[in-house]
Amino acid sequence: MERILIVDDDITFGLMLKTWLSKKGFGTQTAASAAAARTALAEGGFSLVLSDMRLPDEDGIALLQWMSGQRIEVPLSLIHISEPT
Repeated sequence: MERILIVDDDITFGLMLKTWLSKKGFGTQTAASAAAARTALAEGGFSLVLSDMRLPDEDGIALLQWMSGQRIEVPLSLIHISEPT
């Protein structure tokens, strides 16, 4: 089973994404910060990372740079949802 790491501090959005992906047959895990994502990624086993651009402790670009420095070769897709104006 393909595993996807969802990195988002918006608990509601993360749960919605996790539920939808689970129904599609993917294994999922969530992390609410870049630090939690680094811990999960160090354990390995992910096929994809879906990360919010804005996180409470860093941004998604910093997480991508960390992954590159650690030679974690997992595709990362950055999500940016802007608030309505």
